[in-house]
Amino acid sequence: MKYRAVYFVLLWVMVGCGGDAIAPIDATVTGPKDGAFSVISAVPTVSVLRGADFLVKGKEGTAIPGVEIEFFALGEGSFISELNDVSVSNLQYVKTITSDRGHARVSLSTTLPPCSSEDRDVVAALSASVKTAGHATKVTYTVKSC
Repeated sequence: MKYRAVYFVLLWVMVGCGGDAIAPIDATVTGPKDGAFSVISAVPTVSVLRGADFLVKGKEGTAIPGVEIEFFALGEGSFISELNDVSVSNLQYVKTITSDRGHARVSLSTTLPPCSSEDRDVVAALSASVKTAGHATKVTYTVKSC
């Protein structure tokens, strides 16, 4: 009987104690719409999509504060440069907690090549996910010929 109580406490500690809250199974994530930009630059440059706001909502459409949300920078030369308006060190992946209003904000930086004899498209994406839901924002940069 004593061992059963010890196993129960250990299981409780491993499963339910500590760590950050996880969004419910019916949560949704909303974020910015896809975008397209044209760029002309004779030298490599970094373009920044600043302040991309993501919101975690429950089934009823209400914001869910204080849950884990993960961000991924996708695309060659893309990285997360700010998290909730604080600079971070060029990360491909970061995990944070939503604010008391269910928001998280990130900035996506993308290194663009210099112009050449023909137009080139550079595609970057920022993906946000909670336990069972996610949202991806795709940004297409057309580096114009020079």
